[in-house]
Amino acid sequence: MKVNTFIIGVQKAGTTSLYEWLIQHQDIYGESALKDYPFFIDKTLYSKGTSFFENQFRHLSNEKVVISGCVDYIENPDSLERIKNYNPEAKIILLLRKPEDRIRSAFKFLRQLSKEENDDINKAIEQNKEYIERSLYGKKLEYLYRIFNKNNINIIFFEELIKNPEEVVDKTLNFLGLETKEVIKIFNANKTKNVRFKSLNKVLFDKNSNNFIRSIFKKLFSSNTRVKIRRAIKDLNTQKKSELIKQELNSQYKDLFKEDLMKIKKYIQIDETW
Repeated sequence: MKVNTFIIGVQKAGTTSLYEWLIQHQDIYGESALKDYPFFIDKTLYSKGTSFFENQFRHLSNEKVVISGCVDYIENPDSLERIKNYNPEAKIILLLRKPEDRIRSAFKFLRQLSKEENDDINKAIEQNKEYIERSLYGKKLEYLYRIFNKNNINIIFFEELIKNPEEVVDKTLNFLGLETKEVIKIFNANKTKNVRFKSLNKVLFDKNSNNFIRSIFKKLFSSNTRVKIRRAIKDLNTQKKSELIKQELNSQYKDLFKEDLMKIKKYIQIDETW
C-alpha cells in the first residue's frame, strides 16, 4: 500500500504533536521515526527507490491511512513533485504559524539543541537566512496549489491547533475520511523550553559530532526506539520555564512579513492578527 498522507511543514508549527495525535487512531498507521523521514528530499534515500520507502511501513496491517512527512518538504518544490509522482492522490497537511512567533520558537529550539550560539535573535537571523526563509509562506503556497489538487490540501493554523486541539484533530480526520469517535490523547510532543545541560543535547542532536555514540545507538535500538529515547532524555533535560525572547525583530523583517501576507491571502483566508 502506498503512503497516502504527508505532513509537509512548517517547522515549529505543531507538526510533531499533530502527527503523534493522529497515529493514535486505529485507522492510521505511522511511527514516530517516520514523522520527519526525508525520503523525497534526501538523494541517498530517494535513490533506493519507493519500494525501500514503503518497506519502512512493513508493520502496516489494515489501516486506511499511512502517514509520513518532513518539515523540509514544503521548502523544496522538487520533493513535492516527487510525492505527487509517487502518489497523485496523496493527502497533504500543512501547518502554518505567525511568522514572527515561528522565528522566536525556532530560535529558542535551536538554542535548546545547542545549535544556535547567539543570544541576540536579530544577529542569529543575519547569520542564518533560514529563519526568514522558513517564515515566508506565499511562494510555498503558490507551488503547493500548483502541484496538488486543492481538495487534497489541508491547511492548519498553529494558533488554532493550540486553542482547539480536539476540534483540529476532528477536522483533520474528516479530511482523511475517517471516523472521529475515537479518544485521542492530546499532549505536547516537542517542547521548546530552556535546557538544563547543553552538552547533553549536543550529543543527542548534533549529527556532526559524537559519531561513535550515535553508531552504538544505531546498533542497539530501532529507529523508532531511538526517537523515543531522544525525546524522553530531551524532556528530562528541559526546564519547566521557557526562555523569554523580549527583543523586537528588526523592522525590515516585519516589512517582509507584511508583503508576504498579501501573497498568502491569494490562497487562504487568514487571521488579521498576522
